[in-house]
Amino acid sequence: MEDASTGVIPLPQRKPTLRDMVSALTIRNYRIYAIAQILALTAVWTQRVAQDWILFQLTGNVSTVGFLVVMQFGPVLLFGMLGGVIVDRYSKRTLIIISQTVVIVSGASLAALAFTGALEAWHIFALAGLVGLFSVIDQPARQVFVSELVGRQLLSNAVSTNSAIFQTSALIGPAVAGLMLANWGGGWAFLVTAIGASLSLVLLFFINTAELTKFPTAPREKGQAREALAYVRRKPVIFWTLILLVFVSGIGMNWSVLLAPMAEHVFDSDARGYGSYNSAIAAGALIGAILSMRRMGVRLRTFYGSVLGYTSLKFASAFMPHEWAFMATIALAGLWSVLMWTAANALIQTSSNMLIRGRVMSIYLLIAVGGQALGGPLLGMLVDHFGARAGLMISGAVPLTAALIIGFIVTRVHRVPMGDLLPFRYGGSSSPED
Repeated sequence: MEDASTGVIPLPQRKPTLRDMVSALTIRNYRIYAIAQILALTAVWTQRVAQDWILFQLTGNVSTVGFLVVMQFGPVLLFGMLGGVIVDRYSKRTLIIISQTVVIVSGASLAALAFTGALEAWHIFALAGLVGLFSVIDQPARQVFVSELVGRQLLSNAVSTNSAIFQTSALIGPAVAGLMLANWGGGWAFLVTAIGASLSLVLLFFINTAELTKFPTAPREKGQAREALAYVRRKPVIFWTLILLVFVSGIGMNWSVLLAPMAEHVFDSDARGYGSYNSAIAAGALIGAILSMRRMGVRLRTFYGSVLGYTSLKFASAFMPHEWAFMATIALAGLWSVLMWTAANALIQTSSNMLIRGRVMSIYLLIAVGGQALGGPLLGMLVDHFGARAGLMISGAVPLTAALIIGFIVTRVHRVPMGDLLPFRYGGSSSPED
């Protein structure tokens, strides 16, 4: 039975065991996919950090890094709903294979240009845009493919495990990129991208399609995007989660726009510091991902409390006077960030009908990824005019304020008790994993 106030399945009362925490990995297909994800995401993080830093060095302008975010994430904003329709109609595995091939081509091309000394800013913009275009189908396909790998029962654990994989890759990728940039140059970082993406592609062919959970595909009909929007509007738990994510993603993320000027202008630590800051966030996020694996379900309050934790810490990081204190604060922000995203992802997926899940997840990704495309240039201009610390303060304060306002609306309109939204206020528990 679903909880009437949240629309999600109530949490089991028993405490999770170690087997519960790794239950998704007991499935062979998911184990193969998990390894493929580690390789693919490490490759993507390595390329993303390297191209951000190289572009900053080529232009000396933070705003250009913000516009690179547009090239990476803008296609999702423009065509995200179309991507969801495609994912609901076709094989998710095939779509992932196609998009993975594009990442290989992008990484190899950037490596060749860097090694020959021909790399220019427009090359980075063009290839980032190409990868961004194919991410329109890649990202919702990967989200929904997890359901086919593990089924509904293990979906929440698989989402948390995916997050652990993502954060492990986000820890390794920036560290590799920082090492390569500091010692050997961007060409080697891009070569790592091409190799990692290629190995990931090979592993996708080892997934046994006969063992996948079969779900019906959506028929080809008109108005399927509008149908998804109407569906979201009818589901309060999905609707208000997505509305809050608009503020979090649009102005509360975009770390790449903030960390480069913090390294260059505030702490004078250059590429080493930039890589270290990314790794600090990823290290905290990895801990958050492991904590999220203890969840045996998710509620609206889990997501809401995590938003408050993340945005408060990001706001506080703007006032850290020393580099070590700054790194510690953003690491904690990374922890709460992943608790926030895993809660949102699981909450939306488990509240959505499978026939429409691809389109619903495309709306989620449109906001989560596309929102950064809108916020990136704006935040970049704010940093150029007012400095990196002001940018950090604004990027924390705006979504924090939105969370407080939306919390008030949800408790008043949908009559959800405030104790079901505030963190550390339910059932006598003080654990963020509840």
